[in-house]
Amino acid sequence: MARPCEESGVWHAWLVLGVIDLMLGVGVFVWPGASALALLWPVAVAIWAVLGGVTYFVAAGRFRHRSTRCFMRASGVVAFAFGVVLAAVAVPGTRPIVWLVGGHALVAGALMLGVAKTTWSA
Repeated sequence: MARPCEESGVWHAWLVLGVIDLMLGVGVFVWPGASALALLWPVAVAIWAVLGGVTYFVAAGRFRHRSTRCFMRASGVVAFAFGVVLAAVAVPGTRPIVWLVGGHALVAGALMLGVAKTTWSA
């Protein structure tokens, strides 16, 4: 009988997401000027982050292992908080937004690597 969420079969997806987020975070800090061009619509990014955060938090309940649920819930809280803060300071092309996106990407990437590790060892 299959579990509601087949944790052991998705670890590689979480690993890829974590690595992509970490690469994005490093890229933002290395090339902040180029990264600012991607932030022409910060409110749209804020909405995406809030919705993604809620989705991560709700999806965490489908995982069997406590550590996986904790990483997923932490990812949800971080994404949600990022979206709220970004919406509050949404001025296109400002350096603080670029730093905020880079910091979020680094934290989210680290949390996704944690999810990958907990689902890989499941």
